[in-house]
Amino acid sequence: MVEPPYGGGKRKQFHEALLRQLYPSSPPPLSPPPDQSVHQ
Repeated sequence: MVEPPYGGGKRKQFHEALLRQLYPSSPPPLSPPPDQSVHQ
C-alpha cells in the first residue's frame, strides 16, 4: 500500500510537518524557510 508522497496539498503539508518534527534543526529540502536559509 505505497501511496505517492504528494497526492495533494494537505498530504504535502503533512509530509513537510513530519519532516520538521523529525529534523527540527534542518529545514525541509523542498521548501526551506527563508529565515533559516539566510543563516546558512
